[in-house]
Amino acid sequence: MADDHACDAEVIPEGFDKLKLRVCSDCLPKILGRARTLIEVPLSLLRADAAYSILGETAAGFLLGIYAVEGECPAIREVAETYRRRVIIEEFYQLYSWLGGILRDARVSPLYIPAVRAWRIGGHVSSIISRQLHGSTREELEETYHEAAVSLGLLRDGKVNVRAVRTQGRAESESYRRGLEAAWSVYRKTLGQFLGPIVSDEQTHMLVENPGLLVELPEGSFTLEKHTPETLSSQITGDGTLCRPPSPLSSSLACRGEDGRAVVKIYGRLAVKWLPAAIASPREARYLVTPRARMANEYYWLRRLRKAVATPRIHALAVNPSRMMLRDYIPGVPAFDSEEKRHWETAGRTLAFLHKHGVALGDPNPGNFIVDEENPDYSAIVDAEQARPYAPVAGAWDLVVFTVYPLLFGKDRSLVESAVEAYRLEDPELYRRHTEILSQGIGWGGVKLLGPVYLQAKRILLG
Repeated sequence: MADDHACDAEVIPEGFDKLKLRVCSDCLPKILGRARTLIEVPLSLLRADAAYSILGETAAGFLLGIYAVEGECPAIREVAETYRRRVIIEEFYQLYSWLGGILRDARVSPLYIPAVRAWRIGGHVSSIISRQLHGSTREELEETYHEAAVSLGLLRDGKVNVRAVRTQGRAESESYRRGLEAAWSVYRKTLGQFLGPIVSDEQTHMLVENPGLLVELPEGSFTLEKHTPETLSSQITGDGTLCRPPSPLSSSLACRGEDGRAVVKIYGRLAVKWLPAAIASPREARYLVTPRARMANEYYWLRRLRKAVATPRIHALAVNPSRMMLRDYIPGVPAFDSEEKRHWETAGRTLAFLHKHGVALGDPNPGNFIVDEENPDYSAIVDAEQARPYAPVAGAWDLVVFTVYPLLFGKDRSLVESAVEAYRLEDPELYRRHTEILSQGIGWGGVKLLGPVYLQAKRILLG
């Protein structure tokens, strides 16, 4: 460690001709002059702020920034590296907390890290950093963060190493929490008040307003802008958009505007309904519950299923203030809403077709099968948040849900029977395999507690 006294220095942040910051080894934080032209920061306090954000990053963010630090003082450069390392890990971990497994298929520009940090902190820090993002050091900044992220094992060939992000992010969060418990509240109140008003919000540049644009997804875009379902869907539907749930239990909203229709799925809406469903599902087909897991799973399977059946194209993912997915509206007739036998038969054939192609839906509610009147052989799938690779018990559970759900809501039994019969005719061997599992008492999960509905489903499936 270099001698602290060798680090006494004055720094003039870029773009601020009058303001000076002095890093000193043996001093108390203070501000001199009514114009707030000189601020002193003890090196020990700067270290603590860089490592644990005990000042809310007021000192570290303003003095060190999250860009390349110039100067001859080894101790300050060491503190800057500590701060940058924490910023990179925290922001990748936060991105994972928003997107989950979707991050495995994303490409993240190194510029995302300083941009999103500026966006999240705001105020004076974002103003200084955005100058760097728009200035001559942009390429150097990108290279600096790329090298740092690679050295930490978080980036590989532009792709995110999700396992490393999870591991290091959890550890860093725990360290950060311990640091906050030891925060020096008096410094937080004083130094933060000194630095906060120096830079006006008008000096913040546009790039940091939506850092999500620096995250490239295989389909659709990622946005950190604040959205309602109406503002998000207006990207497709235009002005005057109204969004309504098609049913009380639906987490998807049908949106209509001047330019067309779209669907916005809100993964936090009615999320509690998945708790009893998860308990009721058999262990081999256990349901996903958290909004992050369900959104990531659906993002993956909607794209994969498209190789076999029609699924809605994804246009955008939003996470502020809640997780939402904007996607195409697929016209047609939901089998559940139809009273026509042929629509239910189409849904049954489609389910068997997916099982043959190695996919179990997990939640094959007949309302998720949209039948095209002009091409009634197979239907589109508009819900895949519980989809998974096919396994015999998962396929048997699909048949159970496919049968029980409409019976539970009072649909005509003959329609359900026609759908199950269409499944059997599509693949008799697959149907026999599933009914053998069910006849052994396996794959029913908590449906056995539904009494008369369970008995009806058992008679339909097992005869």
